[in-house]
Amino acid sequence: MSWKLAAAADTLRKQVNTRYPKRDKSSDGTIGDQAHKRRISDHNPDKTGYVMALDLDEDGWPAHKFADQLIEYMRTSGDKRIKNVVYEGRVASGTYSNQMWVWRSAPSLGHAHHIHISFAEPAKHDGAPFLLPVLELPKVGLGKSANNPPTSSSAVQATVTPAKKTPTAKKTAKKTTPQP
Repeated sequence: MSWKLAAAADTLRKQVNTRYPKRDKSSDGTIGDQAHKRRISDHNPDKTGYVMALDLDEDGWPAHKFADQLIEYMRTSGDKRIKNVVYEGRVASGTYSNQMWVWRSAPSLGHAHHIHISFAEPAKHDGAPFLLPVLELPKVGLGKSANNPPTSSSAVQATVTPAKKTPTAKKTAKKTTPQP
């Protein structure tokens, strides 16, 4: 069966890759591997052929900041394109009215080396950008060259701080990301 990535997932992946082109992508994924096919997963194409999940490796970019800003964006924006986010044994979703888009402990869900994002039905055709400060491209003022670092306070805040992983951590890629 041919498949296509939900428009919102494709947009978010492109935003992250544009802002952080040198980040590690070894744990990135969209369509599920054989293990995913044996269970219900948003990494498997739905009945209309859409893959509704995206994994983003945590290394080489401010993944923790991104995850926190994505949760805050979902809590405050009214955007309905994301179903849930899982990262480092925590989950946030719009499922429970008393805990809307708040990190909850979920150690059994894992996801220690990548951020898992599941998308909702509106994401299939809505590829509008996600307005997160961590994804803003640094602004270069007039007269500045691309080789001179920006000096505005917003650009300083956008400096990349690589995520740290534990020394005993071991990554294994579980999904492939072929182009649909």
